[in-house]
Amino acid sequence: MMPNPREYFKGIIVPDEPPGDWPFKDWVSPTDWEQAQLTEKAWIGFWFFDASVEALRDKLPFTQIVVGFTRSGAASAARVALRANAVYICVDWNLHKKCFLLAAGSKSFSRLLLSDLSEDILQLEYLKILNQCCVVDLADYTRVAGLLTHFVIEHELSHARSGHFRFIKEVFRTPAAARAIELVADNSAFLLTYPALMFPVIRRRKSLKDLRRLARLFGYSLTLNFLSKNARLELPGKNYPTFEERLIVIFGNCLVPCGKRRGSWAQVALNQTKAMCIVGMRDAIIDIRANNAFRLSALFDNVGDDLKHQRVNCVTCSIFARNFARRTSLLYDDILTHAKDFEQFSQTRFGGFDKKEFRKDKFEPSPCGYCSVERKFHQTLSSFRDRVAIAVKKCQQKN
Repeated sequence: MMPNPREYFKGIIVPDEPPGDWPFKDWVSPTDWEQAQLTEKAWIGFWFFDASVEALRDKLPFTQIVVGFTRSGAASAARVALRANAVYICVDWNLHKKCFLLAAGSKSFSRLLLSDLSEDILQLEYLKILNQCCVVDLADYTRVAGLLTHFVIEHELSHARSGHFRFIKEVFRTPAAARAIELVADNSAFLLTYPALMFPVIRRRKSLKDLRRLARLFGYSLTLNFLSKNARLELPGKNYPTFEERLIVIFGNCLVPCGKRRGSWAQVALNQTKAMCIVGMRDAIIDIRANNAFRLSALFDNVGDDLKHQRVNCVTCSIFARNFARRTSLLYDDILTHAKDFEQFSQTRFGGFDKKEFRKDKFEPSPCGYCSVERKFHQTLSSFRDRVAIAVKKCQQKN
């Protein structure tokens, strides 16, 4: 008999029966949920979440974190409620399936991002991918689906950890403050998802090839996740951040001052992870623009395949990164106008809100000799190749 995956959880509690003070309307048994996912590997996102909670146990202001499932069809994939010193997290029944399809980049799913999928169509798409993809792809899709699940749950927990509920209750909630709250939660969730992405590779000192592949796939699927969320909202940009704003915050966490490989193996791995996350986001933007059902701002007009000789997350040599760095700086300035209130209501320094930590490692365009010289070299080389090609073409025409 296979052991129950929930027996290995140390930081969170996933009970078989609803607790007496369960604050949500309905409840789905974890056993029924696992059977509906058709694999116990669907727990991978909760394993990541459990490891994160256990690692930060001494810094969290909660005595316990209880996780349950619901089929209520709420707009949010996960919801959080506070009761005394306990946190209750309600996860949508179909969250893993949706994250799996986003990770798989299902074309039929992408076309339907503007509308909610019925449970039958979602199940058919899910089964199709499970039955058709190879073992390696299945492993990648499952792991990235777990990372997305982890991100979604951490986003909601960040609201509780950062005192956002108290802030909303006690302070007048302006649209700007409402957007800032969501962006701060995105920032915190992304930083806490990094270790789950990198740890297995760093621990075993594997080739960076696996890490780059997973990071690129995660960046792609996270972009689709933002788009699917905003496509269902009627008021993005008013009481909820736009797709572009959410993406810019993630870009800010991935930028580096110089893309030159240097430092320890772990630092190189981290820079590679950041770079490939951006590459995945860029790939998703290209595909989204090709799908005429979605309108994107002029910020994405320069996105294309012209980054072969640029370090995509280097703010010195990448035009793509520089444009986003400028927008990132402006957006951070807007968020930091609420810093005093956020710090006042934050229940814990780690994962809550700290002005200095929020600005840490958020790079803006700056001169770098190495990248500038290399960029000029590639520009010269490209120009030389173009001239040679033209000369060869003229000679062929004469002959």
